[in-house]
This record gives sequence, structure tokens and C-alpha cells, in this order.
Amino acid sequence: MTIDTDLIDGFLQDAEGAIARSAMKQAKVLYQGVLRVDETNITALTQLGALAFADADFHQALVFYGLAIEQENRDPDIHHALAAVYWKLGQTDKAERAFDTALRIEPNHEPALMDKARLLQSLGRLDESEQLYLQLTSKNTSRVDAIFNRGVVMFRKGNLVAAERWFRQAARLDPNGSRPMINLALIYRYWGRYEAARTLLTQVIERDPDQVDAHWNLANLDLLLGNLKDGFVRKEWRFKRAGFLPPRRDLPMWDGSSDTGKGLLLVVEQGFGDTIQMVRFAKTLSDQGHRVGIEAQPTLHGLLSTVPGISDVLAPGEPSNEYSYWLPIMSLPAALGIEENTIPRAVPYVSVPVKTPRPHLGGAGIKVGLVWRGNPKHETDHLRSIPLSFWGEILKIPGVDFYSLQVGTDGTELQAAQKKYNITDVAPELTDFSATAAWVNQLDYVITVDTAMAHLAGAMKKPVWLLVSPANDWRWMKGRHDSPWYRTLHIFRAARIGRWHDLISKVARILEQRV
Repeated sequence: MTIDTDLIDGFLQDAEGAIARSAMKQAKVLYQGVLRVDETNITALTQLGALAFADADFHQALVFYGLAIEQENRDPDIHHALAAVYWKLGQTDKAERAFDTALRIEPNHEPALMDKARLLQSLGRLDESEQLYLQLTSKNTSRVDAIFNRGVVMFRKGNLVAAERWFRQAARLDPNGSRPMINLALIYRYWGRYEAARTLLTQVIERDPDQVDAHWNLANLDLLLGNLKDGFVRKEWRFKRAGFLPPRRDLPMWDGSSDTGKGLLLVVEQGFGDTIQMVRFAKTLSDQGHRVGIEAQPTLHGLLSTVPGISDVLAPGEPSNEYSYWLPIMSLPAALGIEENTIPRAVPYVSVPVKTPRPHLGGAGIKVGLVWRGNPKHETDHLRSIPLSFWGEILKIPGVDFYSLQVGTDGTELQAAQKKYNITDVAPELTDFSATAAWVNQLDYVITVDTAMAHLAGAMKKPVWLLVSPANDWRWMKGRHDSPWYRTLHIFRAARIGRWHDLISKVARILEQRV
């Protein structure tokens, strides 16, 4: 059968014109017309794949790119496009193989190099990702996205000096770009160069008043420095951040006025620690005459039921007809106009629920609970978690019974430590926060990195020692060893990021004096 090339050329030209006019549906019809005449036409297959990808119809895109590769398997662009589809579908192994195929055909194919580097970066394979960014930037010294991402990799590896150098280079190449300046500000904040950080963030906001991440970082800087009132107000920008969707309720949001009608429903939105920290304000609201309920994850229900001022604890999505207003729990400080001297400091404000079994801890030594890692998915977990192998000076102290309160890890670190030290794993018993509170209640001290455990122990009025780096979260503030949030919490600060050994030695010396 003879293919009418003139007809196909006409369809293709019309389809290009439709795309130029953003008439995508018409373009699809025209490309499909081409395939009715010539089902092997590469241009139509790849363009239909691209249009399906743009519509987030990734399975259909997979079909079109697969058909295109059957006709032409030496085109790196098609393999690169196929890899992007696999990545969107979460099939990262297949995505990596498709990127590799594109790069075997054309080793310096920049889009494939860039996207494979981004893929490996997202998988935590930072060394491999760094090498690809190096390859890109050595051949194209003005490629801002590769230079910027190389800085991100260095940041995640804890090499802030190198990260700062790459972010500065990206800022020079793209003086109107916001991301390099925001990331520079974050590094300067971690280095204690607070005014330099504020200057950069202010410049970004002056140029782009709706730059969400700049507002977010400036809020964190204000809170870190103790400017709580302004910081919490600016923190409301969080709901405009990518991937930071607010909870939803079929109620009007409370604006902080005196009237809450039938009552105010607080809704959790972030980590468990955030909820424990902020639920203290329930009593403030109750004392003002408001009826207060809270919607939270089931694992928190028993613990939250012990909080003064809380009348009801609801599961997510449970009907809330008995309330007139709702509020995300992290919005409470802004709604109440909280400053440091108005933070409710009465502890304990959570306790072990009455029906929760109490564990019995034997042994004559003082009893210390340990947490050494946070959530590995947290964007700055590499700056706050301390490998258990670093804790030897603490774990070898005689007369101390150590209990691992660590959850969310595979147990490898703990098993290695148990071969040398007296440390009991109680993680299987920590089925929810009520059970965890029961264990914490039996301890003399809790030593932890920045996790929800610090909040739980602090809210229970337990002596808690918090270990942080100079890149600490805003709530532990600048340079302080106490906390306005928890009376019994003492902050131990590393002198430099990643320099945990000296800090561990200091904590060990002080703990030894308590024995």
C-alpha cells in the first residue's frame, strides 16, 4: 500500500500549528489521523506520547513511546522521554535503564544526564548524582540548573562550604533567580550569619512578594531569633508551599476572634512533635471559655485525651457537626498572638491514659531512654540524626540501664550496639503514644535528637536532653540551652555541623556525674 506522504505532511504541519495555538485536542486528532495513514510514523507517535505525558496520562504515553522505539531504537530523545514516563509511574529501575540507554547512544545527551542525576538524587544516591552534575557542568559551565542541583547534593551530603560555593555561582549566572539566594540564606542561617540570611530573603521578597519559600525561610529565621509574633504570622505562608496542602474541613476557619460558637476544632497537619508542642494552647482556649476538640491520627488519641482543655478527640474525617469553627493546630500561635512571655509553660500537660498498662523496669541503675535518629524522609534529617555508633562514650557508662525508644529503623544499629552495651529495645512495645508515654514515665532521663520524643518527654515534665547541631530547628532557637516550650528540657549543642563526637563526650561526662 502506498503511503500518501503529502497527506501526512499536511497533517503534521496542521498539528504543529495547533500546538502553537495551544489547541492540544486538535493536535491529538491530527496526529491520530497521521497514524491511520501510517501507523509507524515516528513524529506522530512521539508527539502523542508527549501530549499524553502533558495530560498526566502516563500509561498512554508509555504505549506511544514504546511503539516509537519499535520503529527507531537509536534515538536518545525517545529513550529519555520513556525514562521520564517510568519515573512518573514510580518505576525508577526502568527509568534508570532507559536513561542509560539514551546515554549509551549519546553519552553527552544533556537532558538525559540532567534527569538521571535528578533521579539518583531523589533516590539518595548522592555520589553518583554528583558525578553526573560534574559531567554536565564541566561541558556547560553556564548550566544553572545543574550547578544549583550540585549545590543541593553537597548540602544533603553535609558539605555546606561546597554547597555555598555552587549556590553563589548559580546566583551569579541567574541574578533574578530566587532558589539560589534562598538556599544561600539557609546556609548563612546555619552558619549564624543571620543578617546576611535576612538580607537575601528580603531581597527575594522585594523582587517577588509572592515567593513562598522566601517567606517560609524568613518565618523560620524570625522564630529562631525569638521574634515569635512576626514569625508565626509569616508561617501561615506554609500552605502555599508545594506539597504542603492544608487539611480541609466543612467549617469556616477561626480568625482568633472571641467567638467560637459551638466550639473550635483543632486539626493536626504536620509531625507528631508539632501536635504535642501546640496542643498546650487548648487550655488557654478553654480558660477563655471556648469548647475545644482536636482531630488527630489514631496513634495520638489516648495521649491527647489527657490534655487539659480538650473535650473531644476525633479521627480524621469524622463528622464535626458539634463545632462552629476549625483551625490547623500550627496556626494557633498566630491566632493567639503568641510571644515568648505568653507561651503556656505549665507542665505536665500530657500524661499516661488511665487504662494504659505500665511497664515494670527492673535493675538498680538509673534508667535512660535513647533516640538517635529522626524521620529519614525529613529534608534536614542528615543534619539532626546521630548514628548510634557515635554514642559509645555514653553507652559504656556503668550504673545506667539504657532503653532504646528508637522507632522507624531496621534495627541494624541497635543489634550491633547490643553486642557491646547494656541497651534494651522497647520499640515493639511502643504501639502508640499512650504506650510510649507509659515507658517514658518510668525513665529518669530521655536523651534524644530532634524528634517527637523530645516534645513528649518535655510535655510530661521528664528530664530530657536534646542533642542538636548548629542547623537546629527554629523551635530550639539560637544558642540557648533552655527552652521556653519545656521547663525540663536541656539543649546540648554541637559546635559545628557533623561534629557529634565532642558533644557526645560532653553529654557522657554530665551523665556520669548523675550516676
